[in-house]
Amino acid sequence: MRIILVLALLGLVAAKRRFDNYQVWYVTPEDVEQVKYVLLLENDFELDFWTEPKVAGKSVEVLVPPHRVTDVQNFLDVENVRYDVLYSNYQAELDREDAHRSGRKDFTLDDFNTY
Repeated sequence: MRIILVLALLGLVAAKRRFDNYQVWYVTPEDVEQVKYVLLLENDFELDFWTEPKVAGKSVEVLVPPHRVTDVQNFLDVENVRYDVLYSNYQAELDREDAHRSGRKDFTLDDFNTY
């Protein structure tokens, strides 16, 4: 029984989280009121803010799940908060980065040092 539990836990740890159709947005509040409004997004829509909205005029990066895109767009449009979509499918960007990383050869000391 213990072996099954350990294998199940290892499977959960090894599973990679996927971000298919998640979007990464730059959201730019232009004044203090919009900063407060953007802060509501984090709580109301449970979004993943990569940078905190603290200062007017400074963009924040937000990961938006696909089932929340329309809601978040409407929410920001009501207050005329500017946003730009950086990645329309974040998983595709991660896959591209993984492919790039796996295509590189490993670093060796001979790559850096000349004798």
